[in-house]
Amino acid sequence: MHANRFPRSARIGARSAILLAHGAFWFLLAAAVQSAGVGAAPFPDEPAAHAAYDRMNDAMRRARSLSYTSRYGRESGGVVRNSCSYRIWLKKPNYFRMETRSDEGEPGGNLVGDGANLWIYWPRGRPKWQLVAESDADSKTRFTSYMTRPAPEGGHSILHEAPLLGGGMGFPILDASAFHGHVDSIRRYLDAVRGVGSETIRGEDCDGIELSFMDGQRTWRLWLSRRDHLPRRMEEVVRVKSEIITREEWSSVEIDREIPDATFAWTPPAGWTEWRLPDDEGALLKPGSKAPDFDLASVDGGRIRLSDFRGKAVWICFWRLGCPPCREELPHLQSVYSGHKDRGLVVLGVNVSDDREIVRDFLRERGVTFPNVLDTSPTAEQTWSRAYGVGAIPVNYLIDRDGVVVDAWIGYVKDAARADSALKSLGVGVAGGGR
Repeated sequence: MHANRFPRSARIGARSAILLAHGAFWFLLAAAVQSAGVGAAPFPDEPAAHAAYDRMNDAMRRARSLSYTSRYGRESGGVVRNSCSYRIWLKKPNYFRMETRSDEGEPGGNLVGDGANLWIYWPRGRPKWQLVAESDADSKTRFTSYMTRPAPEGGHSILHEAPLLGGGMGFPILDASAFHGHVDSIRRYLDAVRGVGSETIRGEDCDGIELSFMDGQRTWRLWLSRRDHLPRRMEEVVRVKSEIITREEWSSVEIDREIPDATFAWTPPAGWTEWRLPDDEGALLKPGSKAPDFDLASVDGGRIRLSDFRGKAVWICFWRLGCPPCREELPHLQSVYSGHKDRGLVVLGVNVSDDREIVRDFLRERGVTFPNVLDTSPTAEQTWSRAYGVGAIPVNYLIDRDGVVVDAWIGYVKDAARADSALKSLGVGVAGGGR
């Protein structure tokens, strides 16, 4: 069995359904890509195109049942990273099923929502992910294991479970859980929608729309059927140090057809055992550890070396532009920095994925003045993932004046007690707001 090409993305995808509740967000590193991406300028919102997008969401929510097949592919730097097909069945009030198949037709994993819980299992064996350490006991259960967790109505995300299924599956463009009332966190960052013409796809007359998110850091193109308002073709472009492009094409779309309840039922066979991924926070440096030094490029073109801040307390935040909670946390960190820099606190942002021009504009527009690393080199990526154990983001570290880790956590959570306690121990006061 071949290892997953993006094992860390699969690992983070598994954690995301839980971590999103705490403000963390998955991060896919396009480590092999070397060319620089270029940001797309946001465009004016067109009411007619925006209305078409709203009709798509309404069609998803109003349907009593929905099923479709999608051809899926993700590439970066002109290299295909993920490729497969999948089939989804959805039924009100809270039933779902997703099955994946590799390009060679081999079955991947299955995701089943039975109305109360979700189940993930692999008929041909659990995938191997290179960066997920497994015990001998784990290896013995490869063909007899499953995952499960609660899946309340509106409280699950098929998108964030999908990469665990294997068979070449990554993150879909649309979250099928919208059918059950889930609202994708990215929707709050929608800039504008505009029309991009029309096209006939598999006999369906479709109108094309383009959506810009986060000031053009991410764009979608959706070709929506005039008959049922649902997509037939989609393309997502994420602008990091190089573009990550995901494409899907839907077929066999069926709305309000009867789907037997048995489709959404699964019980672990006798002898099967539950398997869980390692906890993301377990990969972070422990309090008392020496913070690894680094010498990386800054957003303004200079260099930042962690050891240059010896004698000061340092709050490091690992972040990226496409992470909604990161965008919320940075203004708070600016407030912390402004209020405590004269007491010996340095706030330091670390970004190893995004385009320099886009990051500069973002920081300037939001009044962020604390120093930021912006370095997309392999050395920077190793600092991020290996030295500091960063997976889901944002990740925060508090480091004392001697360069020793005091605390580390994943996510931006509006509860300052933990950060305040650590800052007090460092002699720089309290955060004065949400963490």
